[in-house]
Amino acid sequence: MAGIALSAFIPLPFAWLVILLAAMLALLMFLLTRPPGVSALLACMAVFLLSGHMSMQSVLKPSTDPGDISRYDGQGKVTLEGVVIESPNVTFDRTEMLLEATSVRAFHGKEAARGRILLVMKDRVDTFKYGDLLRVQAKLGITRGYKNPGAFDYARYLRLKGVSLQGFVHHPSSIVLIRERQGSAFRQGIEAFRDRLKRVIRQAAEAPESGILEALIVGERSGIPAETQEQFNRTGTAHILSISGLHISIIALVSVGLIRFLLKRSEYLLLRFSLIKVAAFLSLVPIFFYGFVAGMSIPTVRSVIMVVSFLIAVLIGRPRELLNALGLAAFLILLFSPASLFDISFQLSFMAVFSILYLTPKLTACIPRPEREETEDPVWRAWPRKWLVSLILFLSASLAATLGTAPLVALYFNRLSLVALPANLVIVPLLGFVVLITGLAAMALSFVSEAAASSIFYLASLVVRPSLEILDWMDRIPGSSVIVTTPGLHEIIAFYLLVGVLAGLLSKRQETGFKKPLADFLRLHRRCVVLALFLAFFFIADMIFLAVRERNEGMLRVTFLDVGHGNATLVEFPGGRRMLVDGGGSFDGRFDFGRHVVAPFLWKMRINRIDTVILTHPHPDHLNGLLFILDHFDVRELWTNGERSDDPIFKCFMNTAGAKKIITKTVNARSELCLENGVSLEILNPPGLISGRRPLLSDPESNNSSLVLKLSFREHGILLGGDIAAEAEARLVQSGADLRSDVLLVPHHGLRRSCGTPFLRRVNPAYAVISARETPFLRAPHPEVLERLERAGATVYRTDHHGAVTVETEGRNLLVRPYKSD
Repeated sequence: MAGIALSAFIPLPFAWLVILLAAMLALLMFLLTRPPGVSALLACMAVFLLSGHMSMQSVLKPSTDPGDISRYDGQGKVTLEGVVIESPNVTFDRTEMLLEATSVRAFHGKEAARGRILLVMKDRVDTFKYGDLLRVQAKLGITRGYKNPGAFDYARYLRLKGVSLQGFVHHPSSIVLIRERQGSAFRQGIEAFRDRLKRVIRQAAEAPESGILEALIVGERSGIPAETQEQFNRTGTAHILSISGLHISIIALVSVGLIRFLLKRSEYLLLRFSLIKVAAFLSLVPIFFYGFVAGMSIPTVRSVIMVVSFLIAVLIGRPRELLNALGLAAFLILLFSPASLFDISFQLSFMAVFSILYLTPKLTACIPRPEREETEDPVWRAWPRKWLVSLILFLSASLAATLGTAPLVALYFNRLSLVALPANLVIVPLLGFVVLITGLAAMALSFVSEAAASSIFYLASLVVRPSLEILDWMDRIPGSSVIVTTPGLHEIIAFYLLVGVLAGLLSKRQETGFKKPLADFLRLHRRCVVLALFLAFFFIADMIFLAVRERNEGMLRVTFLDVGHGNATLVEFPGGRRMLVDGGGSFDGRFDFGRHVVAPFLWKMRINRIDTVILTHPHPDHLNGLLFILDHFDVRELWTNGERSDDPIFKCFMNTAGAKKIITKTVNARSELCLENGVSLEILNPPGLISGRRPLLSDPESNNSSLVLKLSFREHGILLGGDIAAEAEARLVQSGADLRSDVLLVPHHGLRRSCGTPFLRRVNPAYAVISARETPFLRAPHPEVLERLERAGATVYRTDHHGAVTVETEGRNLLVRPYKSD
């Protein structure tokens, strides 16, 4: 693990690695001829470290093979042929298929090609399946993502998955089926069985119950409504919807128990064999079969390997060596797929299991053990005690998994569920045991009779319905789920150390006996107590530091985010007040910029409160991302230019502001100047009150009515140009307003009719920031605008090239810092 992680942050030349590995192997062979010692152990560790580092080289470095499909990146639309190698992922408005390329027809004719392509369509297309050979007209490239602190690196994610390129298809007619059954015959049989199961489930139950059954039985989550998935996320029970170690473990538990029960009917087998080992061996068949039915995705394969590792420990007579079995599972997975180390599900799965194995014994050590005479109680008195102990054990395991995964959940999802324990206490038995086991019985019965299987699936759906109602009730509890900012690495390490120390003290307390005075116990383990107090003080000091830091900084900081073709600007005033101007957004509303781009940046910056949100004008590329911000952040005020829109998103935006009782203001050039710790905020446009017209994207007057803001701090000014074009620029020049600014957010994303020469002369910017990204429909920034900015002497930063651009000043010096360089 250390070698793989090291390769991602400190890559070394392959030749160096070969030389170092050969030297370490030679040293290890020499040390093994001598008596065992620390030197041999260190040399062995170095060999594994270098081996892990080398294993990631082929993943992180692009292929130099002349036939690799990646050479067609950015070369426009091509015609390619490829085989579908995984079951397509189909949702209500999107289809994704993973293809193994076989050939490409481009400028030089038809050529052989190799590599994986993720085919993306903005339509629901469910006519293709595993093993189909397709001819596709697609534009090949890689979604570059958005270059902001805290942003998800989608290109790196695809590279770690072995995907060379993405293929973007605008219409299903661009895909032609050439031949079927080009994949593995065994896999095709499994896929046909999966399709039959999904058909039987959909006939037996209605949505969303059918979607839950499909997720539990065949690993297909596309039938679950988005809001239902969010409820599972908010209550900390989303793991039940993914085929994971829990599902495979239940299969193993039921299989071992059932096989052992049947084998115990034979006296011969009882006398000749260890039934637990025979049952463990025979249960491998249903485990692997269920893994294939569930799609054998990477998380499913990982879960199968984990459970099989534990069964191997039973087979070789070492069932107590569970941590070694866990280590073996991790080693086997990383041996064949080193990139899995960076997969979120890998980290969550192994941390959850490790926490259960490590913490549960320490937590259950607090359970009072019955005295000897109490163990001889009659059955009617012993059973309640056993059920209570089992309940405490289940709660302890759930608490251990929750504590172990909480920092990772906060790191990746910025959310913590405060009802996770009670929710899992109800949902896991209902969906994880009752529904899953009933569904598996129906799956087995489907080989005999689909009608009988459909009846069993219907009975399972009757349990799903109240489960979803309970989940909905828990989700509606005030404060059931809290949004948290992204924790730092030091905070994660300190949390794990604190949990480990407290668990160790709890275990030692049980060993020494709870009857011993607490003062004597604390004196005996004073080093651990001091460390626990120090870690607790660290968290308190960390929270105080974060609160004080934002209030005492005498710096004006403006960050222009990379939101593609749109605007989103965060202004942080001296004293800690924050203002977000626009939130980006897509024109078709399919991609939520607020959720996936703006919010991760704010959480990375440890921000969960926005004092003022400003919507310059209600166009999608400025508005749509703000809806998520209003809904999930503490927003005090909302400023608009007074325009209204019939767009449902705008109506939802204003309704959310009203429901959360956010103070709403209409501002324009007649509004009074705002002062914030020495920083003046001046509104230059629109010149006056706007009538309640309904703006259209094609309406130039709507753009010319957008808010234009100027920030002034002592010697420096920053001008945010909104979406104004030539007419509004001319009006500002003629108005005689003081436009001089060191930094200019180029109006209207640098389109052709923006940034006229008279306007640039009045502003006279030293730096110009263009928030844009070229699309098939818009050429932004336009070359003529770039030429005018160059003639004006401005240093140009583009968010599509440089990522987020941060401007900092204390009033005298000015620092402009791009997140990425060209």
